[in-house]
Amino acid sequence: MFDRDIRHYHPTPRTLNEAFGPYSRLAAPAPRAPRLLVAAVWVAGVSLLFLAGALLAASL
Repeated sequence: MFDRDIRHYHPTPRTLNEAFGPYSRLAAPAPRAPRLLVAAVWVAGVSLLFLAGALLAASL
């Protein structure tokens, strides 16, 4: 029974390289701002400003 268990035994990593070295390529990329959402909010803001200006000009 011990012979079967020893095959699945993984020693504790002693260094950061042992712990994370082989998996550094598989790490998730750092989160970044969703550019599409930022662009959509910017376009909506500019459109609202344009609409407000047009309504103000029409009321004068």
